[in-house]
Amino acid sequence: MTDNKEYEKLLKQAYDNMPESVFEKERFEIPKAMGHLQGNKTVIANFLKIV
Repeated sequence: MTDNKEYEKLLKQAYDNMPESVFEKERFEIPKAMGHLQGNKTVIANFLKIV
């Protein structure tokens, strides 16, 4: 077998062994920050949802 065909065979084998979740195209969206001023500080109300 040539090197190219061997590479293609190994590449196909690697793709076949990967879980389906690797190929999902879902975007992660960061929630909008909600906060308020408290004196001279900014308090982020939904900090734990963001991080």
